[in-house]
Amino acid sequence: MAPVYRIAVIQLHVKPLQPARNFATAARFIRNAAAQGCHLAVLPEFHLTNWLPTDPHFEAACASWETYLESYKILARELSISCFISSDGTVLGSYVKKNLWGPTEREFLSSGHPTLNQAFDTPLGKVGLLICWDLAFPEAWRELIAGGAKIIIVPTLWTRSGASAQGLKWNPSAPALFLDSVLTARTYENTCAVVFSNAGGRPGGDYIGLSQVTVPYVGPLCRLGSAAEGMAVAELDMQILEDAEQNYAIRADLERGGPLEGYRSNTSRDKIDVMWMSLSSYTFHLTVIALEVFRRLSQPSPHSSHFLSYKTRINLLTNTSADLQAFVYLLLVAVLLSLLWPFG
Repeated sequence: MAPVYRIAVIQLHVKPLQPARNFATAARFIRNAAAQGCHLAVLPEFHLTNWLPTDPHFEAACASWETYLESYKILARELSISCFISSDGTVLGSYVKKNLWGPTEREFLSSGHPTLNQAFDTPLGKVGLLICWDLAFPEAWRELIAGGAKIIIVPTLWTRSGASAQGLKWNPSAPALFLDSVLTARTYENTCAVVFSNAGGRPGGDYIGLSQVTVPYVGPLCRLGSAAEGMAVAELDMQILEDAEQNYAIRADLERGGPLEGYRSNTSRDKIDVMWMSLSSYTFHLTVIALEVFRRLSQPSPHSSHFLSYKTRINLLTNTSADLQAFVYLLLVAVLLSLLWPFG
C-alpha cells in the first residue's frame, strides 16, 4: 500500500530585511505544521530577507544565513519535521538555482550551471528541488524524474512583475494563470507531485501567493490565495502517482529510452547519428563511382564489337580513379572527424 504524507505549504508576508522577525513567523508556522502531524513543511524563496539586491543593507542581512540554518536544524530535530533538513537535523540536499530571472536576478546572482539537477533521498522517498523560475524549464524536471524523484519542491518569490506590462494588459491575472497552468502540467508530464510555496501580500499588491500541493488527475490538493499569510496542509496519497504512471508511463519510457529519449540533449549521440549519416552518404557515392568504373571498362567500342583497347581502358580507369581517390580521401577524413567529434 502506498504511503500517505501530510505536507504543509507556508505562505509568508516577507518583511524586507528583517530576518529575525521572518524567522520567528516561519518557526511559528512550522510548529503548527508539526502539531498537525505534517511530515514536510516548505517555506518560500528569500523568506528571511525578501529580495532587495540594490538596498545597501541587503548583503549584510543575508550574511547571517548560517545562523538561521542552524536554527532551522535545531527546530527540525525538536519537531521531527523536514524543511529539507531531515527530522534528525541533517541537511539532506542542497541546490543552487540554475535559471535566473533575467530582469532582476542575473546582475546579482550566479547560476548553478553546469551542475545536474539531482534527486536526494529523504524519509518521503526521492525528492527533487527547484527554485522559482526553474519551474518554467521542463528539462530540469526531467533530470529529477530520471533520478527517481516523485515529489518536486519549488520554493519561490513570484510576483505580478513576472508578467510584463503588455502581458498584464492582455490579462491582469496572467501570472496566476501561468503558475496554475504550468504546475498542473508538470504533474502530468512527470507523474509527480509538486509542492509550491510562494510569498503572499496585501490585496492588489505585487505578491501573488497561490502556494499549493498539486498532483495529476486532481490538480491542487490545497491552495492558498494571493493575499493570505498562512499555511495549507494536504494529504498526499502516493498511490495517485503510481496510478498516473501506470496510465501515462512517463518514467517507464525514460528508463527504456523510448520516444522521450529523442528529446534529451545528448550531444554525443547526436554526433554519432550525424557520423553514420555521413558514412552512409559517402558509401553511396563510392558505390556509384565503382559502378561507373565497371561500366567504362566494359563499354563496347563504337567502331568495333570488341571491348575497348587496353590503352583506352587504362586512360578511362585513370580518369575515374582520380574521382575515386578523391572520394576515398574524403571518406577517411570524414571517419576521422566523426570519431574525434564526440570528444571535442
